[in-house]
Amino acid sequence: MKNTVTLKIALVGDSLANGGAEKVQARLSFFFLKQGMDVHHIIVTDQISYAYAGKLLNLGLEKNQTNGISNKLKRFYILKQYFHKNKFDYIIDFRCRHKKIQELALSVFIFNKGYIPTIHHYNLAWYAVSNSILSKLLYKNTHRIIAVSEGIEKKVQQIYPFPNLSSIYNPIDLEEITIKSKEPHSYSLLKYITAIGRMDSPIKQFDVLIKAYSESRLPDLDIQLLIIGDGILKPHLEHIAQNSEAAGKIIFTGNLANPFPILASSLFTVLTSKNEGFPNVLLESLACSTPVVSFDCPTGPSEIIQHRNNGLLVTDQDLTALVNALNEMATDNDLYNCCQANAKNSVSRFDIKQIGEKWLQLF
Repeated sequence: MKNTVTLKIALVGDSLANGGAEKVQARLSFFFLKQGMDVHHIIVTDQISYAYAGKLLNLGLEKNQTNGISNKLKRFYILKQYFHKNKFDYIIDFRCRHKKIQELALSVFIFNKGYIPTIHHYNLAWYAVSNSILSKLLYKNTHRIIAVSEGIEKKVQQIYPFPNLSSIYNPIDLEEITIKSKEPHSYSLLKYITAIGRMDSPIKQFDVLIKAYSESRLPDLDIQLLIIGDGILKPHLEHIAQNSEAAGKIIFTGNLANPFPILASSLFTVLTSKNEGFPNVLLESLACSTPVVSFDCPTGPSEIIQHRNNGLLVTDQDLTALVNALNEMATDNDLYNCCQANAKNSVSRFDIKQIGEKWLQLF
């Protein structure tokens, strides 16, 4: 798609680091720039680990230690002036939006043209959608509301039937992942399975994964468990691992700039979340030709996993079923080979070229 007039796009996020929504924001910025758009990132926290394309307004640099009223008003003024100066055609908002007064002020004074809020998680309270009255106030002037999975879209519609709500899946860049997955890594001599996620809250349920892994046959088969990620819960999880029956078989790698070589060498990837939005880790694992095993949690896994074709979809929160799934994927060669052969093609529809086109149609 060629634009006769250059579109100005503001991508608003909490940061450009660590999270799935943040990764989507960064990934889309490269696609939009290739379309000839003028791309701007606005982030509220001074955290950047993902490569991104376009200009950056980092409001986190203006935040002081007290973060008092005057400091908040200063950042609000800077933001308002930036939007007044640039006159964006579209504003795509990737942030969590749970501070009610702040969001009302933003919707009235700044995000009042071409506003496209995105909803990235099953927990709608993070996006001020759990209350129908507040939802109506915050989202009445939106150009479009985008959920990142059909499951989220259906849940939102149950609370407030927005007429302009639709879903666009998170994109992956298959070409980039293929290139990055070929780089060397430190665990190439091990036989292992993988899990990835932030450790700032119990939602990822790595403690459940450690228990299931410890009760499975995998430690006896000398198949180790690599957990990629970091956060305040990491010491607690390391303590659980050290006191489990699989002590010595569980490795915490911390955050990795490029996890794709590890995913590509992994036997399979496991997701044990309590809930999700549209889990990038499943997409990225399959893009590396690595099968997946996941709880059928709300939302996302059932829209990605084709049961027994590219992975195993496990009854939600059923520990025994999870243990059985780990054992089956590790020991049933026919099942494993089938899922591995189908993995990469199964996520071709999520490639940035296809997903990006949906965003262009939205504009």
